[in-house]
Amino acid sequence: MVLPGRSVYCTDLRLAMWSLVALWLLSNVYPNAVIIRWCIFAVFDIVLAGWIILVLLARHAIKHVFNRAQFDTLPMREQVAALARFLFLLNPLEVLWRFGTAPFRTLPDVYILGEVRCGTTSLAAHLLRLPGAQGPFCPWIHPLGDKESFYFVGHYWGFVDPYFYRMCFPLVTTKWFYKYVLRRPFFCFDGCAQYLNAPWVPNLIKQATPGASFIACVRDPVQQNISWWQYEVGALSWGDALGLGPVAREDASPSCPYPPKSFSSAINLSISTTVKTAYSRAESLMGPTIPGWAISWPLGQFAAMTSCGTFVVNLRRYHRFFDIRQFEVVELEELRDTPAAVLERIARLLPVSEEMVQQWVKDGSRSPVHLNRSAPLDESQAPSSNTVRQLANYYVPHNEALFQLLGRDLGWHIEKHYRIRTRKRVEFIRTGSFSGGLFGGSPPDSAGMLESGRSASVGGLATQRQRRMSRASPIQSLYGSL
Repeated sequence: MVLPGRSVYCTDLRLAMWSLVALWLLSNVYPNAVIIRWCIFAVFDIVLAGWIILVLLARHAIKHVFNRAQFDTLPMREQVAALARFLFLLNPLEVLWRFGTAPFRTLPDVYILGEVRCGTTSLAAHLLRLPGAQGPFCPWIHPLGDKESFYFVGHYWGFVDPYFYRMCFPLVTTKWFYKYVLRRPFFCFDGCAQYLNAPWVPNLIKQATPGASFIACVRDPVQQNISWWQYEVGALSWGDALGLGPVAREDASPSCPYPPKSFSSAINLSISTTVKTAYSRAESLMGPTIPGWAISWPLGQFAAMTSCGTFVVNLRRYHRFFDIRQFEVVELEELRDTPAAVLERIARLLPVSEEMVQQWVKDGSRSPVHLNRSAPLDESQAPSSNTVRQLANYYVPHNEALFQLLGRDLGWHIEKHYRIRTRKRVEFIRTGSFSGGLFGGSPPDSAGMLESGRSASVGGLATQRQRRMSRASPIQSLYGSL
């Protein structure tokens, strides 16, 4: 596997280690130079601190972000090799520096809230074209790392104190220099796509930046779920390539196994009583730390499937803390097809001049941005057409509530074909009538999960309740199972 930092980036800890080697070579050339010896001691301490932070960050991420709870059971040689790979993925010294200088840093003016797979990366790229726009610091070395901080979802050991959130942003002296010396605009944003879905985040953002503006990105929830499934299946392969051990969560159970084996199983997991209860509990989390089961998604990424698609629930949660006038909602197809109109609409939330906005809108229409697309699915992982149709019907009442909140219809209920890319073909699934049970089975807490990735229904439903649900409409089946 080629790691992103191996040839493109020089991480801070790697630079410190190379500096230590260079100083050691100099000490052999000038053995009596006291200043070189002092520099060696100082750089050695920096390298040691960097490795400590790196190991702590990596072990936390392995357990809670990559969902590899059994990492500690691997042979020590494999653990060391895996941790060494994070040398190319993290900047631990900058993390240490930023926490130490947090009181002297600024805070964001604008948030791109998400949802995941809804165009947040593309919109952030548009924002970065504006003069003076500054993205957040990200602990991960990634081509898209200047877009999101992951702070409030617990990537820093579960620490989410609103005061130290400023560690992700530039120094106040940088802001002063831009505004009063360069005479240029300056504003910061955070485009963490998980913030819209994480139940505890609105309260923390309210404490940190009560006057901020928000851009929420949405898309047809069925397409969002399919894209999220594609993305996370690929992420599992990345964790395997890093040698992190098998996927396992400490909070998984026989009734809610993790990871789910198919798209329909993931949907069933996300509507299970266990997951619904976890999201309810997560609303009461106040910080300054959050528990492991909530990092960085309550009960894991796959458990968030339908929660990510119920945009109206997540938006209303924010509206309890912020005025609705602080928000704009952007639909993915709008951003893709009419970027100039979208940028013009969100410009009212940005602290830049009208002249700069006009030029920004022109640039956006001439060269639109489409980033971070999912890789094609393996044939065996693609959702069945029946599951897709049932999922489309499940979202109907949630979508209608969203349209009412926005005062406009986003066109998600027009009969359409859902495009599913696999490595061998592109399938177009037409929405319409269907047959079968709830997403190919019942939620994992009630009657078990569907094990086959391609099956559309579970035959031989034994209980009377299951027979009743199989005859019900998809919406009745869904709400009867919760």
